[in-house]
Amino acid sequence: HKYHLRDIIQYSHAIPMNSLFRALLLTAMSYFIMTGYDFLALKYVKRPLAYGKISKASFIGYAFSNNIGFSMLAGASVRYRLYSSWGLSALEITKIIFFCTMSIWLGFFTLGSAVFLFEPMALPRVLHLPFQTDYPLGIIFLVPVFTYAFLALRWKKPVNVRGLEFPAPPARFFFPQVGIATLDWAMAGSVLFSLLPQGVSFPS
Repeated sequence: HKYHLRDIIQYSHAIPMNSLFRALLLTAMSYFIMTGYDFLALKYVKRPLAYGKISKASFIGYAFSNNIGFSMLAGASVRYRLYSSWGLSALEITKIIFFCTMSIWLGFFTLGSAVFLFEPMALPRVLHLPFQTDYPLGIIFLVPVFTYAFLALRWKKPVNVRGLEFPAPPARFFFPQVGIATLDWAMAGSVLFSLLPQGVSFPS
């Protein structure tokens, strides 16, 4: 209601070509990094595939989920179609989706905590939160990350989710999971940042 199509087209034409090129390059890097989710997930279920197949499933799956939304429906259905044709069972595909989802949230909380702790910003009063900056949120965001790390080191029993048993991810997967997911979120944020108008500043 606020923006007309002509305004969007006018603004798009005003974006410098070097900013568009940078955004495209960062987008390509992001999709390349996201193949790491499926690569690790297939190792988690002990069904490694050729990287060509992994990158195909990853790119198509995330292209659907990132642009359409409903990631559990769009991306998961694409993965099921491709991975089942390559011999994986429905349970193995479910475990892959579970692993990828956990990895994505690990990266979200890790990068979010880093931003809130090292670059805290004042929070709008309209939120009525008990703290004035987002620094405490950075500490809160670390809780699920450290909890996952502790479980990865100590928890050996399968995790039961609605009657399905998921083997606890080995501890050796923790740092690759966090690294890939954090880079993925950083790339996604960088794409948007590169398209902002020149001279945009943020409150400190």
